[in-house]
Amino acid sequence: MSKYLELAHAMWPEARYIHGDGRYCTVRACGGFTVVLHETEQEARSALRRIHPVSYRGCQLHHALVVLDE
Repeated sequence: MSKYLELAHAMWPEARYIHGDGRYCTVRACGGFTVVLHETEQEARSALRRIHPVSYRGCQLHHALVVLDE
């Protein structure tokens, strides 16, 4: 397991799933935490832009980009 994946698991133990690798994370807190790790900030920002327009029932747009520290 990569150090960033380990950090993400420690930071969000309640997450439904944590996937990917890299220090840039997109985090969704809609109906439970999901975390996707990205290698670059650009990839994470692009993913965040794709997440925001998606409006599932009950979604309150609790989406964030988080940078994991080394």
